Amino acid sequence: MSPQFDVILFGATSFVGTIISRYLASQYGNRGELRWAIAGRNPHRLRQLRIQLEDRYGHELADLSILEADASRYDQLLVLCRQTRVVISAVGPYALYGEPLVRACADAGIDYVDLTGEPHWIRQMQDRYHQRAQQTGARLIHSCGFDSIPSDMGVWFLQHQASSRFGYSCDQIEMRLSAGKGGFSGGTVASLLNLLTDMKRDPEIAAEMADPYSACPPGHGFRITQPDASLVRKHRPSGRWSMPFIMGPVNSRVVHRSNALRNGRYGRHFRYDEAVLTRSGPIAGLATHAITMGGKLFYSLLRWQPTRLLMQRFVLPKPGQGPDELQQENGFFDMHFYGYHNGEPAIRVRVAADRDPGYGATARMIGEAAVCLAKDYHLADGTKDESMSGWLTPASVFDMRLIERLQQNAGVKFEEIGGPVR
Repeated sequence: MSPQFDVILFGATSFVGTIISRYLASQYGNRGELRWAIAGRNPHRLRQLRIQLEDRYGHELADLSILEADASRYDQLLVLCRQTRVVISAVGPYALYGEPLVRACADAGIDYVDLTGEPHWIRQMQDRYHQRAQQTGARLIHSCGFDSIPSDMGVWFLQHQASSRFGYSCDQIEMRLSAGKGGFSGGTVASLLNLLTDMKRDPEIAAEMADPYSACPPGHGFRITQPDASLVRKHRPSGRWSMPFIMGPVNSRVVHRSNALRNGRYGRHFRYDEAVLTRSGPIAGLATHAITMGGKLFYSLLRWQPTRLLMQRFVLPKPGQGPDELQQENGFFDMHFYGYHNGEPAIRVRVAADRDPGYGATARMIGEAAVCLAKDYHLADGTKDESMSGWLTPASVFDMRLIERLQQNAGVKFEEIGGPVR
């Protein structure tokens, strides 16, 4: 029997949850192809959100279903899960609030997507729920926003193009953020601060953060040393300077886990790294070094409790705060992926979007990931058409079906760039 809903958005009144709800309302309404609902612990706030959606996107949203459940109540979450095909979780920091919903989805055999960029929590959920989800058929897919769909699906797309054109996969890929504009929310900052607290409390977490294969399943067999993207250096293919990308360590782990879950599709000696491109020339090189040193100083200040408390009070955004709608609309990102085979440049692809990376574009990406799971990976009778299940990554599950949805609906482009790769 088909469940009542295709998608339930849990944590709909959070900062990012509200943005996701606006995207689903604008793209799918409430009487068309998608049966969806908003959920959370505060019915009053959920009703307020529904009124806002109705005023903005049409009277059909007046009938949007509201479901009440507390993020800490497994029994309530289990009832919630059994009413849908897919759950979107927007309840970060996930390390603090996310586990009961993961457990409920795993036990109920229900598909799940989230926005986590918390590597230690990813590993914990993998260890605790991967096997259970395999038993029930649940597909628990983490990191379905800016971290890490553009990176993970960008690598998948490049390898797909390389296999189609050349008959081989690239053994090394570099992702370089060519340009971008966006901001941070209080929720993102809270997740980072919680990670720093956990690293200080547990030395094993700090050690795990140094392992690029920490998200890979046991017995993955990958041993090759990965490139060091923490340094400022000249990027030869583009001629521009590069500096560390804050999301690189998270995205790289997701990409390597995708490779492992796909039985080493990219190769057992696959190398991957991410960085941000600045400008060319000696002055740009000096500026890039200065920015990088400033970033490391900022990180050090966050790790020291007295300065962290001061920054939380006077500098950093509070929970519920973040880029406004105009800032989200004016944001963008442009990522280039350089593929190599046996040390030689082979292919280059581009992934780009016309919204703020962490919020406007993220809401669209996770929304389409959930709809894709509910619509493209289920049969007419509600059963699933894929055998893979467990604690997964975007590229270990999705294929061109998601990329086509992102391009048609979400303003995210995937394209091969012609001309010399150098």
